[in-house]
Amino acid sequence: MAKMQYLLVKFGWMILTIFIITAITFMIFNIFPEANISAVCGKPCSVQDYQDTRHLMGLDVPLWEQFWNFLQGIFVGRSFGGEAAAAAAITCSAPCLGYSFLLNQSVTDLVVDRMGVTVSIAIVAAVMWLILGIGLGLVAAVKQGKWQDKLIQGLEVVSI
Repeated sequence: MAKMQYLLVKFGWMILTIFIITAITFMIFNIFPEANISAVCGKPCSVQDYQDTRHLMGLDVPLWEQFWNFLQGIFVGRSFGGEAAAAAAITCSAPCLGYSFLLNQSVTDLVVDRMGVTVSIAIVAAVMWLILGIGLGLVAAVKQGKWQDKLIQGLEVVSI
């Protein structure tokens, strides 16, 4: 029973950590919503076009409601544009991480499309890290206390 309680506590902390990271990330991307509205609206942007774009992007509701819509979109999908503009609404099926109005594509689709390149870069970086780490570690171990060891330790601190 103690192990189950331990796992439940760890699971609770994991959920809380994910929620906090999600909230911080959401806040970072919503610090300056006007820049996003201006980019989507275009250069000659009338006040009405600006307001319409703001509504389409869902930025005309309070920040807490925007965050709730974002979280809800991850689990059940969401639509942009509201009920009044149902014909012009953009739907994003779950899991919906958002919508790129500049590229007219779901953020989830954009992430999935680029996943292959990301994974290949991560694999190459891991292999390089492994080769360099073991190689330099061996040199530092063999030359312990000498200038080579100190240089490798210095490079390690700088690279971290």
